[in-house]
Amino acid sequence: MQPQRLADIRAGDATSSHSYGSGYLIAPQLVLTARHTVVDPGTGRAYDRIDVRVGHTRHAPLVRRDGEVCWTDPAKGDVALVWLSTGVHWSGAEPVRWGRIRDDRPLPYDALGYPLLAEYIDGERHVEQLRGDLAPLSTAPEGLLVLDQAAAPRPRPDGARAWSGVSGAAVFCRGALVGVVVRDDAEFENRRLHAWPSYAFAGGTEFVSFLNDHGGGPPQLESISGPALEERKPVDGAAPVGGALLVWPTSAADTTTELSAGVDGPDATARGAGPAPVAPSRLPPAAATFTGRDEEVRDLLGFLDVHRPGTIPTTTSLLVGMAGVGKTALALHVAHAARHRGWFGGGVIFLEAHGYGPNGGTEAAVLAGRLLDALGVAGLASGREDLTALWHDRLAGLDRAGAPVLVVLDDVSTADQVASLLPGDSRHRMVITSRHDLADLDARHLRLGVLDSRQSVSLVDACLRVARPEDERFRTESPDTVRLAELCGGLPLALRTIASLLRSELRLSPGELAEELADTRMRLDGLSSDGMSAPVRAAFDLSLRHLTSDQARVFRLMSVNPGPHVSTAAMAAVIERSPTVARRILRSLAGAHLIERGTAAGASDTWTMHDLVRIYALEQAEKRSAESAAALDRLLVFYVLRAQAVWRSVSGARGASPGEGFSSTKEAMTWLYTERSNILAAGMRACSVRREYAAVNLVRFLGEYLVHQEWGEELVDLTRRTMNVTKGGSDKEVALQTLCAHAHALVSAGRPEDAVTVLRSELGAVRDDPASEGSVRLALGSALRHAGRLKEAASQSRAAARLLDEAGDLERKGFALINLGNALRLLDLPRQAIDTHHETAAAFRRAGDRYREAFSLNNLGNALADIGDHEASYAALRRAVELFRECGAAHLEISASVNLAARLREEGRHTESAGIWDSVAKLCHGLGNTERELAALSEAGRDLQKTGDFARLLGISERGVVCAGALDERAHEAGMVNNVAICLDRTKQHGGAVMHHVRAAVLYSGIPDSDEPNAVAHQIACALSAEKPITDPGSAGDVLVKAAALLDDAGLREWGAWLKNQAGIRLKDAERLEESVVVLRHAAATFGSVGDLARQGRALNNLGVSLRALSRYEESAQAIRQDLAICRDSGDRPGLATSLLNLAETLSVSGDKRSAVAHWQEALEILADTGADSDTVDEVRRRIAEDRTASAAGW
Repeated sequence: MQPQRLADIRAGDATSSHSYGSGYLIAPQLVLTARHTVVDPGTGRAYDRIDVRVGHTRHAPLVRRDGEVCWTDPAKGDVALVWLSTGVHWSGAEPVRWGRIRDDRPLPYDALGYPLLAEYIDGERHVEQLRGDLAPLSTAPEGLLVLDQAAAPRPRPDGARAWSGVSGAAVFCRGALVGVVVRDDAEFENRRLHAWPSYAFAGGTEFVSFLNDHGGGPPQLESISGPALEERKPVDGAAPVGGALLVWPTSAADTTTELSAGVDGPDATARGAGPAPVAPSRLPPAAATFTGRDEEVRDLLGFLDVHRPGTIPTTTSLLVGMAGVGKTALALHVAHAARHRGWFGGGVIFLEAHGYGPNGGTEAAVLAGRLLDALGVAGLASGREDLTALWHDRLAGLDRAGAPVLVVLDDVSTADQVASLLPGDSRHRMVITSRHDLADLDARHLRLGVLDSRQSVSLVDACLRVARPEDERFRTESPDTVRLAELCGGLPLALRTIASLLRSELRLSPGELAEELADTRMRLDGLSSDGMSAPVRAAFDLSLRHLTSDQARVFRLMSVNPGPHVSTAAMAAVIERSPTVARRILRSLAGAHLIERGTAAGASDTWTMHDLVRIYALEQAEKRSAESAAALDRLLVFYVLRAQAVWRSVSGARGASPGEGFSSTKEAMTWLYTERSNILAAGMRACSVRREYAAVNLVRFLGEYLVHQEWGEELVDLTRRTMNVTKGGSDKEVALQTLCAHAHALVSAGRPEDAVTVLRSELGAVRDDPASEGSVRLALGSALRHAGRLKEAASQSRAAARLLDEAGDLERKGFALINLGNALRLLDLPRQAIDTHHETAAAFRRAGDRYREAFSLNNLGNALADIGDHEASYAALRRAVELFRECGAAHLEISASVNLAARLREEGRHTESAGIWDSVAKLCHGLGNTERELAALSEAGRDLQKTGDFARLLGISERGVVCAGALDERAHEAGMVNNVAICLDRTKQHGGAVMHHVRAAVLYSGIPDSDEPNAVAHQIACALSAEKPITDPGSAGDVLVKAAALLDDAGLREWGAWLKNQAGIRLKDAERLEESVVVLRHAAATFGSVGDLARQGRALNNLGVSLRALSRYEESAQAIRQDLAICRDSGDRPGLATSLLNLAETLSVSGDKRSAVAHWQEALEILADTGADSDTVDEVRRRIAEDRTASAAGW
């Protein structure tokens, strides 16, 4: 017995645990346990949620896994196998030995389990070591093993079974697993347990199949016998039950075993001697390291479940995704799971279709013949149609016989390969994997994407630990492991290759390997573990072979785009075809899963490549360098022409080239926002390949607008390069434009003093040219203002306005006046600032420049607010918001809206302010800026709280919960959840309020040193107050039971017990008495385990009242007497009076009138001393007289 294999099992539904038990890890992904622990006895179906914790805290932290029942057979006994979502490995793991008792003498046994009597330590239950004598000659029902405990627990004070939770514990005798604990025997004072013997289930066909596939081979039962009992020592880390624990030594000298040739007994067959199973199974082994894909696994298993009620529109599921994404691994994983569940009595078949092989794939007729061969059908006809017809005839026969078949067809490239083989309307199922969408196929599509960072690290870790359980290089998400996973792009094939490299070089660290793969030019070569061609490149080669020449050309040339995505229009320019033709080819490449649709905000007609696919495409492009160079030139020209069109559209200039312009300023700004990353990347690529003309023109036309996108140092780098290219050149105007663009980029990056230095150094060279000097002083005034040098800023801005007016450049003069107005406002000269902004707004309005008019109005609104002219301020700011919206400048619309909301809030106009903040949140959502969306929702919530509009606040808070969860901001998420709870409470939805308060408490509990849970506890109490009933007592009880389960699962057991006590009261009021008793027992036991005797007493008192209502008077009196003892010890006289009254009532209705009178009298004395109300005192006196009369009459 290895303590590291111990399992703590908790089963139930999505909200709470209904069953607790123990188990034993018999293989990395298989846990042996009792059937009734994981199967709902009421429905006979496995619980929806099974939570398994594997290990022993003395050896290592417990490993938590999701589980599902993969095998159970009532005919074989009260046992089950649970399949873990991911395997559990550790160094020193030894194969499980199996045994059968072959002795009439008592034999010592050992087991480890989690009985509920054990206390919780740091949120985990104590392990208890069971030990005693196995009595072979004692009679037990159903041939169970009899286990006599050397030490036994005392009866539980709440009346629950003492050994609850130990079911499923594996029983060992002489080091061999001989049975599974399934029940206790109350007739023997908690000293006797029963176990289901291993020989009764270990020889079953399906059980043997599971261990063959996943457990290292079939169980070989040893015959167990031995000498008389001798002293034993406790297993390391076990806690004693009622006294010291002993274990048997398990050395060879102490054990007498002989290897049995088979398993004898009425239900047993010798290994290999039984008949072959009727259903064929031709499945390659499933990957032992399969990890992630939980949602896809659930989806596929739901599709494959032939016993699921209802109908499905198709019997075929198509798994599609790029090469190496793990389609085959997923298909095999679910196929094995379906076979283990016994869903396909007709067989489970796997066939490789070779769709991407050099010969074009296996034809449908050949596949039909192989499928028939797998089903054992002989004498096949030779014609192709005959084979397909015979396949469908065979399927129809199996369907009539109730023996469905599962077929997995792997690596299919065209619909023609498989269309004639689909099962049609039946219980059969087919799973197909392909790199193409196969849109003509009548099948449900499931697209597989790459793994996220956590899943990627887990996959590599599992691969390493299969070879060496002690290998911990990928045990956690460190910066090096995450970086290495990111370099693989989450592609499972690449990740498995990484694991192979690390397995072959034990001293190679993740950080070192990441450095080797950082060079994109060498990454595909680096992803090879055997010195031959990299498996990732080989997989991509197969996909490339199936492309047409046009598709292959577009695939190659997409790699010349340096940005994160490329638009259809850009690719049309690159390949010199129309956008319609380009879009058609791009769609076909997406159908082959070599590229994907863009997912960035606003990027609806864009396309992306996985990083490794991009590297592969670039390799192909470099083989045709002239073609690639020309394609890059065309791409840069496209971006320059579009940049010029944006500039013309926004500035009001006319004469854009046909086909290159935009229909509106909004369209131009929307394009700029969508393409901003590509523009910056294109500029950097142009500089690196000596295409300076492109970089210079991109900066000339778009520098001003990119500054407002807050690109920081990346834009500084690009503008510096273009400035250096144009400096000293013949075109002075272009040189000046790039200089000023660089200065603006420095200011945007938070480096205004550096901008001042750059600009001052150029002033001397431009003094003879008013236009040039005015432009430099314009930029200098802006830099000085951001540096806080306001008087200098105002001086430079005035000079710039004068010079630009002299040069006739009214547009730039307007910019200078905007800077001047902002400087004057900061100098506390609001009247002058207002006049200046009025002037610039009017000038831009006359010129038709709505974009810059909006800037002026935004600044004007702030200045008007400074002098208290609020209505004029609101009007200016609202107009600025409208103009920015019309221009499509969403980021600037947000800035103006924030100013407007702040001004409205200052004047106490919270309803309007909340509406503006809500609009800002929606804008941020559209831009994909979740962080700013959450901030805006928080501000809207603050305003709505002021108005008391909790109905609107509820919707805002629910959206905030989603945002905070997406950002993994636990504190913000907890706060938003708590806000939802408060809103539900204020809108009289008290049940929902309780559940959300509990969710908030669970979230807060995971934040170190947080005091918020205490505040939330108070809010839960308010939501439960008597004046706010939750519709009816029964519904209240249900809500509280679910809430308590959430708190229990989060380790907040005392809070959970408090809610259970409340639930018990409400369930009693709803006359659901049995349920009331159960939850009150749990509450009392929990309070006792944490030492809260006062609350334990109250729960016991409530328990006594519920038991009395069930006419279980003896138990009722016992529970209340325990509360009496607690109250007497603590001196709680009011509590003592309550307990005495309840006990007297129980005794009275049970017929013990004499004892009832004594307790009524004692209660009366306390009530009199504590000043109780007269009605209560009079009622007690009446009861005393009534019971005294009844007692005298002998009733």
